[in-house]
Amino acid sequence: MKKILFLLFALLLVTNETESKRIVKGDLIFWVNEEMGTASVGSKTKWVKDLRGDGYGGYVSQYKGEHLVIPSEITNKKKSYKITSIYQDAFKYAKIKSVEIPNTVKEISDDAFLHCSNLVSITIPNSVHSIGAWAFSGCSSLSKIIIPNSVDTIKRYAFYGCKSLSELIIPNSVNVIENFAFENCALTKIVIPNSVNAIGAGAFRKNLNLEEVIVPDHEVQFNYEYSLSQVFLDCRNLKSVKGHSLPYCPEYMELQIDGRSPFRKDGIYDMQRKSFTYYAYEKVISRIVDWEKKKEYENTAQWQNRVTEQNRQAQVQKVIAELKTEYIKKNIPAHPDFSVAHH
Repeated sequence: MKKILFLLFALLLVTNETESKRIVKGDLIFWVNEEMGTASVGSKTKWVKDLRGDGYGGYVSQYKGEHLVIPSEITNKKKSYKITSIYQDAFKYAKIKSVEIPNTVKEISDDAFLHCSNLVSITIPNSVHSIGAWAFSGCSSLSKIIIPNSVDTIKRYAFYGCKSLSELIIPNSVNVIENFAFENCALTKIVIPNSVNAIGAGAFRKNLNLEEVIVPDHEVQFNYEYSLSQVFLDCRNLKSVKGHSLPYCPEYMELQIDGRSPFRKDGIYDMQRKSFTYYAYEKVISRIVDWEKKKEYENTAQWQNRVTEQNRQAQVQKVIAELKTEYIKKNIPAHPDFSVAHH
């Protein structure tokens, strides 16, 4: 009996400790670390059954204000906690128009401002060293972003679908720009600083207004074989790519450093247009992009477990095999002795 009472008492202590780590102030919620004296900020959320008209549900922020001012610290029971991070999914789908982040914040977590479509102004302080995946994805009213010189990695899809984003400053502190970080934005010029050593696939894909790019003066690591072309895929108005070391591009892209866009499809020989490489290249990219995107029903952990490098490579091979079959059916006359295996 004494043992049972002891276990119940221990459970009660754990429960009280867990509850004390969550502090609610208005629409904001703070998760505190008693030992470190720090806190992460988020907001109250609610479940919406059909979030985007496609039958999938999800949690959305219940923050009601248009102007979000994140405090540098909070006080609870006479103890103060410094705000050092913005929590995962913190203000997802909130109607905020502006955000003020204090210089105590070091991390903006995954999905923090996902689909804040009214957001037009945000200043990221020099204290921030990490901008999470999908952090500002879908912020379609955001027109300018200055990455602080404390950030070393811009995570995948961080600014994906920021369709008004025309002005971007990347500082010399950034070493890595991950996959699709600025896909489908409105950038007109991009200067990639010499500090950048690695750029992910499709990092600046579908920037339809993009005309000029300056790349680093050294060799850059890319995720895929046809590196530069994939980074700027579908940038149809790109006229100038300048830099000391430009990687190999596919034969049909005819790289010209200061002339016509290396990524347009005009001026290509008929033979090249009929090749399997030409037929499959963008289709592979498009299908892998769709496969890689986080689904509405997935949380970040599920998405990360599904979209691993091993799974991605397997999916690429699967897509290529499917496209080979399609290509053969379209381009090779039917013959009773012919099969895909013979190709």
